[in-house]
Amino acid sequence: MRALQLNASAISSRNFPTYPRNGLGHSRKQCLRSHSACKAGAKSFQNPLGSLFGGSRRKLTTLKEDLLTSIDGTNCGASASPEEAEQVDTAVQPLEARSVNMQPTSGPLTGRWRLEYTTEADVHAFLNRKLLGLPVVDIGQEIDLPSQRITNNIDLAAGISIQAGAPLEISSGQRIAYFFDWFALKIGKFELKVPLKKGPGGWTEATYCDDDMRIMRNSRGDLL
Repeated sequence: MRALQLNASAISSRNFPTYPRNGLGHSRKQCLRSHSACKAGAKSFQNPLGSLFGGSRRKLTTLKEDLLTSIDGTNCGASASPEEAEQVDTAVQPLEARSVNMQPTSGPLTGRWRLEYTTEADVHAFLNRKLLGLPVVDIGQEIDLPSQRITNNIDLAAGISIQAGAPLEISSGQRIAYFFDWFALKIGKFELKVPLKKGPGGWTEATYCDDDMRIMRNSRGDLL
């Protein structure tokens, strides 16, 4: 993440232990700052090229912090006002401009990603408890490029989770296409898994992707 189209998550962060889980939809601004501070504090050798490339790295960190600040308090986009949504889109654009030569489908897109923000109405319905009436604990997506599989997951309270999986096709250096071929409902140890014959799907494009953040846009025009 159409009756239940769990399309690729929007602005997502990779589930690395470097960045502790601060709660669904919360900013990781402080985590990024702490990580940068640790690296800065460890300096014992002054690289003569540091002033040249260090500025670029600092600017990138600032752009990412600005984006995280803009999505903070929006409940992954579900409670964002039109003005807040516009601010997010504005904060996204400088990062997308940096990704012209990026090739996320060559490897960086692989991994487990945690949803931080999306404009997808289907996901908002879960976040606003309009579906099943249970609070959302976590929303994530796992992409396995070598196996060419994608799995979307929504964890709800009371030990309930909803999953959907699909084979994926790499369309370009930034785009993947997929149609879900199974859906599963898990309640504790009980699992109901249903095969699908070319279920809902489409394409998503990684307009920015690095070690801990990705930005996606899909075939329906959603910011992912």
